[in-house]
Amino acid sequence: MLGPQDWKLPNVNYVRILRVPPTDNVADFLTLSDYSVNASLHDSFNTALLEAMACGTIPLTSDRPAIAKFIRDANAGIVFETKHNATSLYDEILGEYPISTATLNSLVQDLSSMTEDVAEMYRRNANDLVLRNFSVESGTIALLSLIAEAQT
Repeated sequence: MLGPQDWKLPNVNYVRILRVPPTDNVADFLTLSDYSVNASLHDSFNTALLEAMACGTIPLTSDRPAIAKFIRDANAGIVFETKHNATSLYDEILGEYPISTATLNSLVQDLSSMTEDVAEMYRRNANDLVLRNFSVESGTIALLSLIAEAQT
């Protein structure tokens, strides 16, 4: 089991993992987690973030993947801005992540000062977003609607 550890990141003093939930079950792990971080620069959607949101985890994502717009519009988590002029994937892999220090500091401040009421609102909105737009039920309804439209 992991204890508190410091992870070095570019332009960041430290990120501290306070607790790693003691479980081998992904759903349990996500349910016990406070946040799910998607720092992807190239992910088209990110179904792992949807799974985390369905388990009540607050999503933190860059503005690059398509899911960011859904999260922002539903007020279902935190979307952080990135610089859209990254030089290359190679630079990003080497740690030249295109997020400004000011944006990163603002993100850390937002997380540090988040009240339980705001966290609960994000969890509720994220869960509603998943159920309303990305569940099997909502997909089935959309498919039936398309079939009915095609038949007319």
